[in-house]
Amino acid sequence: SSGGADRFLDFFESELFPYVEKNYRTLPMRIFSGHSFGGLFALVRMLVGADSAVGQFLSKFVATPLIVHWPKRLTRRGAIVDEVGHVVDVMATVLDAAGIRMPDDRPIDGIDVRTVLSGGTLPPRTVFWALDSVSDFEFVIRRGDWKLFLDREDQPQALYDLATDPLEFFDRRASEPGIVRDLLARFEQMDL
Repeated sequence: SSGGADRFLDFFESELFPYVEKNYRTLPMRIFSGHSFGGLFALVRMLVGADSAVGQFLSKFVATPLIVHWPKRLTRRGAIVDEVGHVVDVMATVLDAAGIRMPDDRPIDGIDVRTVLSGGTLPPRTVFWALDSVSDFEFVIRRGDWKLFLDREDQPQALYDLATDPLEFFDRRASEPGIVRDLLARFEQMDL
């Protein structure tokens, strides 16, 4: 049955976390992932905001893979593909698959990603997104395996190499100033 999120959170905070942190080596990060009611719980905690227990409870939120069932189109059945897609790609993909022209009265950020379903790859591109105002970070820039976080003054705050650090533990700004400059230049070219 549903309900009881506050009791569930209390169990994590008062019993589970202290036990795990006392008896096992841990990193200063907490990730919660779940499906069904567990996924709903994680979503509720994320939406509540940093002023609530989420600030202490969770450090990261899990990205969800896109799972596609399209038997007449898929040639890579059962494959796991590491291509980077974004929610903005859904509209472009669905419209193109349906034979509908993309609107041309405004910029459209997404691209048709159907080529991945048939074994192809996506062209290199830079993906940008804004974060909610609860965070100290305002924007994210991703190109290839590099992911740069900017604060509200558009200053770099963290750079991660997702190929070697998918959990985003190690800030690489100091060791990769060229990557930071490249991603910042791409960000500055945007018309915000």
